[in-house]
Amino acid sequence: MKWRRREWEDGVYSIVTIDFITIDHSVTELHIVQHDVPKYDRFGNTGVLESVKNGWIEMVFRRIGMILGYVFQTEDEFE
Repeated sequence: MKWRRREWEDGVYSIVTIDFITIDHSVTELHIVQHDVPKYDRFGNTGVLESVKNGWIEMVFRRIGMILGYVFQTEDEFE
């Protein structure tokens, strides 16, 4: 899917692919790949890639987890 943040230049989009992988009946992994994230936003700020990554985690997946009552973990948080 095409995706963008409002801080990006007009007409700039990235491509996001989301795959759902069933591990067992109660566990599903989400694999997200996002291409063409710009290096700078429309204001010349760097750190766009890190901001996008944190946005997915904090603004989407952790909130979904809270609503559905499950724990969202990134790959880095697994032990």
